[in-house]
Amino acid sequence: KYTILALEQSKDSIPYFKFKPKKNGKTVLVLGSEVKGLPKKILDLVDEILEIPMHGKKETLNVGIATGIVIFELIK
Repeated sequence: KYTILALEQSKDSIPYFKFKPKKNGKTVLVLGSEVKGLPKKILDLVDEILEIPMHGKKETLNVGIATGIVIFELIK
């Protein structure tokens, strides 16, 4: 009864702002290490993989900052 989301850059990911959570639905957000990310075994189990599109040379954000950005969007 939960929608399980991963926050990770992947060939299967979608921009976080394009995901629309179910109204009154329960959501789990799975986060990985800032360096290694989430293992493929975990990504294969989630309902959707979200990413924060990045521009420039740097392709990652601090996991705490990334979490805040995505949670803010999910609860709007």
